[in-house]
Amino acid sequence: MFRQGQRVKRGSSPKIILWNNALVTALHLKSFAETRKDHEWWGCLVENAVGGHLLNHLHETAGELYYWRQRDFEVDFVLKTAEKTVAIEVKSSRPRVSKGLEAFLKRYPKAVPVIIGPGGIALEEFFTMSLDKLPGL
Repeated sequence: MFRQGQRVKRGSSPKIILWNNALVTALHLKSFAETRKDHEWWGCLVENAVGGHLLNHLHETAGELYYWRQRDFEVDFVLKTAEKTVAIEVKSSRPRVSKGLEAFLKRYPKAVPVIIGPGGIALEEFFTMSLDKLPGL
């Protein structure tokens, strides 16, 4: 769980998110074209960029940010305010059903699902939006 620059550990192992993707890619020697072809690495970069944006703008929501994991099911980010819970799944390639998101919504039926990337909010739109404009908040 994150609170305005602080990380508080929950039961599962922590998810490391760097607040700026330049720190992630500084020593990465692949070109942009090569990086785009490496789907696993590109997915990590996109997820980190979304997480960095959420962390950098968390103060706009007076909320907490964490991720959820239960056995084999995971939700990339959960944004929780006093009134709302938003489950955020990040997609970097073709949209497909997220078993983790389904499991989370089954357990927390009042949560609002949000997909960022193909099949949801376009990355370009997400990175220019204020978090208080995120669906469900």
